[in-house]
Amino acid sequence: MLINLIYFSTVFNSEKIMGDVSTASNNKLKDYIAYAFICLPAIIHFFVINHFALNLPYYDDFTAILAFLNKYKTSGATDKFLLLFSYHNEHRIFLARFVSLMYYSVFGNINFRGLIFIGNAQLLFILTISIHFIKKALPNHWKLTAFLFSLFIFDLNNWNNADWAMASLQNQSTLFLALASLYFYSLDKKWHLLLAILIQFICTFSSGNGTIASLCIMLYTILSKEKSKMICGIGAFIIFAPMYFIHFKPLSHSVGIHNFILALFQLTSGHFYIGRRNYNIYIMEGISAVYFIALLYLFPIRKKLQIRKEYLPFVSILAFVLCTIALLCRNRGIEIIGGIPPSRYLIYCNYLTGILFLFFMIKFQQKKFTNIITITFAIIMVFCYARNFKVSYYRTNTWREYVLRNVPNPWGPPEIEEEAAIAKESCRLNIYCIEPEKKKLK
Repeated sequence: MLINLIYFSTVFNSEKIMGDVSTASNNKLKDYIAYAFICLPAIIHFFVINHFALNLPYYDDFTAILAFLNKYKTSGATDKFLLLFSYHNEHRIFLARFVSLMYYSVFGNINFRGLIFIGNAQLLFILTISIHFIKKALPNHWKLTAFLFSLFIFDLNNWNNADWAMASLQNQSTLFLALASLYFYSLDKKWHLLLAILIQFICTFSSGNGTIASLCIMLYTILSKEKSKMICGIGAFIIFAPMYFIHFKPLSHSVGIHNFILALFQLTSGHFYIGRRNYNIYIMEGISAVYFIALLYLFPIRKKLQIRKEYLPFVSILAFVLCTIALLCRNRGIEIIGGIPPSRYLIYCNYLTGILFLFFMIKFQQKKFTNIITITFAIIMVFCYARNFKVSYYRTNTWREYVLRNVPNPWGPPEIEEEAAIAKESCRLNIYCIEPEKKKLK
């Protein structure tokens, strides 16, 4: 990896010069090498999933997937449709339920290991669409940026989404859907607009931050200043977002302003695992402060408050990521303060780090000192990836053993009674049976 980083950085300022003397085959070879290294983190990530993922439900898998399918199988047509959009806690989880339903319809049963792979396949689309936009923003210097985005997206610090079906289906879905909607909004044909609106609709109802994603998609269409896209983006948000809150029950455990700020400064830099020692919390807060200052300084805005069209997707996604992190700190602040940020939320912190580097490259891509800083940053990120991998691999293995020992979960009444009833009904309806799978794994 380090050799590849040096290669990428040395061609940053030479690509334009070498383009006049290099053959097309040499340029293609460079691209093939770049794509090979860009794919490497994904290969490692799915290797880990293949090693650790279990065909066992856990936590929300019971209520969000099995209980949903139990009700769906015994409901009428109208109720079946409404179930897809019904609440799970404070979330509407349309995509997770739709994927589970399609899996059951195709295979005749539920396999949680298969759902984990499908949930993590969203990361491949996140990376692919990100590279598309990176090439637009940095046409001559996209390789290292794309490689680092791959490192961030497939960082195993996001390990809970790598071995928990419901977590993988839900927590990565809004980022994937937001990027997919932006991709089609960035194109020009009418059917692209229809797809963009459809995905914006699905995005709105696929998690608690779906309305935020829809708002940021609308922001993109406004900043694009293209009338047809503005009408579609604004109209979709105005119609879909209020529908999300029909029968909405707000959370009662949101934190106060003091704890919100503490959580915000501890979660924003969540890409970096430092440890549980008290003084490390202050380091994380300091890194988060650097993030905020750097984003303000590097934000790609020109005179008269103009932003180039090529940068708009990342400006929109930046707004979405920051608002999501803020929402998590408000609603889940108690889980974050004074400890290790929950891994299932770190996809947003990881992606934020990528945006920060992208904005740096946009601002300083022609400067003499750029290569030195990019090499240094890239090497630090590789070592960070390796450290996160080492720590998270251990945690993933620990989680796997815990699931094997404790399914059904040791929550205590009434949850364990509800869970047992869901599992029994699911087995009766031939959707999924726990005991045969547990015996097979043992």
